[in-house]
Amino acid sequence: MKEMDGFSLAAWIRRQTPLNGTIIFMLTSVGLRGDAALCREMVIQAYLPKPVKSADLLQALRLVLGAEIGFGGNLPLLTTHALREQRSRLHILLAEDNRVNQMLALHILRKRGHTVDVVENGRQVLAALGGVVSSETFDLILMDMQMPELDGLQATRLIREQETVTGGHLPIIALTANAMTGDR
Repeated sequence: MKEMDGFSLAAWIRRQTPLNGTIIFMLTSVGLRGDAALCREMVIQAYLPKPVKSADLLQALRLVLGAEIGFGGNLPLLTTHALREQRSRLHILLAEDNRVNQMLALHILRKRGHTVDVVENGRQVLAALGGVVSSETFDLILMDMQMPELDGLQATRLIREQETVTGGHLPIIALTANAMTGDR
């Protein structure tokens, strides 16, 4: 900023009694060595590079506000790296018979840190579940609706039937190229 840089402004805020406890997020165009230590010293809660992804900003706000409300504010400095480490990693079963769709989904999901197992039809879904539907094995299934041998709807019905016996519930997200009202 022209008149006063972010650290000077943060220091001024910390000296003002009514503002002393204010949550401060530092957004920077250029991060410099030693900035993180300075943020910790000045009790700046987050230090993020611009442009900030909206998902990162939302996650940082949730973490900081949750810490302020529930944990007395004892949260380490949030950086882009720390936010990445905080994200939950899922074990996903991808049921998709199209190789191009498999590669695209794998790229997107792995880039976000998830572990992905791939199967090509509903029978393989049931085999991957080992005959026992449990959220301990997978966190969710991404299920193509149109697959050979046993389609996604049939596989989902069998999984849901078994869940009535076991009491579990594994989230299943339908994937389809069809966008017709009846498909829903």
